[in-house]
Amino acid sequence: MKKNIYFKIIKIYIEDENYKIEIKNIYDKKIEINIENSKYNLELNNYLLIQINSLNFNVTITNTEETFNFNFDSITLSGFGGESFVETLNGPKLLKDISDNFKILDKNGDEVEIDHLFIFKINKKNINQPIIIDKSNCGINLPYSPLIMSMNGNIKIKKIILKGRQLFLNGKAKLFNFDDYLEYFHIKTEESKDFFINGFITSSIY
Repeated sequence: MKKNIYFKIIKIYIEDENYKIEIKNIYDKKIEINIENSKYNLELNNYLLIQINSLNFNVTITNTEETFNFNFDSITLSGFGGESFVETLNGPKLLKDISDNFKILDKNGDEVEIDHLFIFKINKKNINQPIIIDKSNCGINLPYSPLIMSMNGNIKIKKIILKGRQLFLNGKAKLFNFDDYLEYFHIKTEESKDFFINGFITSSIY
């Protein structure tokens, strides 16, 4: 597979069947891209937020005709509240503050790059409602700060997998109430490596 030296997809926004991507030019000059038969000019180091019709799409560099395929159709809605913490060499950082060129610590304490950040927007009609685990509800300082996560999400303590629904049913978590909508954040790490979230270990989105 040819290496993509032209752009990076930083964020993928998903709300029902409405999709947007945030794309950045990482090439050494301006590029023109074609996505779903629409052309966009992208200056060096600049970003574009683009509406797309499908999570299975191609990005073509028009002057070279090089094409790169992205398929996020199999992505399952899951994630954590934006106030959740990931670990970095410089200390905990909020999920909602993640940007490009961001590195976090994997479960072994090694730095790992972030490929994409997925942001799912839900409302009260969505069946995958959020739960909240209060501080130290799963052990001393686990989580070390209240953790909001999707009901179908998973977290780990060492090799033990804790499912969101199981945590809710056994009283370790409770439903989280929100007003009109809520955003789940989830990370695709380089090589899909596990990472830390509020003291737990969790899996890359795929």
